[in-house]
Amino acid sequence: MSARSKRLLSATSILCCIIGAWLAFFPLHRSERFIRAWLLNQVPMGSTLRDVQALIKRRGWRVEHYNPSSGFLKREPGLVTAVVGSQSLECFLGKYQSIPFQVYVNVYWGFDTSGTLTDVWVRKTADGI
Repeated sequence: MSARSKRLLSATSILCCIIGAWLAFFPLHRSERFIRAWLLNQVPMGSTLRDVQALIKRRGWRVEHYNPSSGFLKREPGLVTAVVGSQSLECFLGKYQSIPFQVYVNVYWGFDTSGTLTDVWVRKTADGI
């Protein structure tokens, strides 16, 4: 292997490590599906409203809206719009710059009448700058 090939291989390896570390430390850049799985790993289905509120507080996220008498409206492209849960909580996880857009990440938690987690929906919205 030539010296040039070794340098190229080393540079590629370093770049892959940097990208991997970036994705690990900034999960909001990942897909909605990944973020949902990441959240459910921390508070799985069947967790209580208090468990979810504790996670939100621990992470320093901002609660946008809590509705103790209605679920959230799940509006996914290509699917039927539906109300999920009997109670709901919307939380702002954060935002990031994705040129030329600013991407906002929100999560919607749906609970049944006893306050048990029944569904989680992660929604990203982009705003042009």
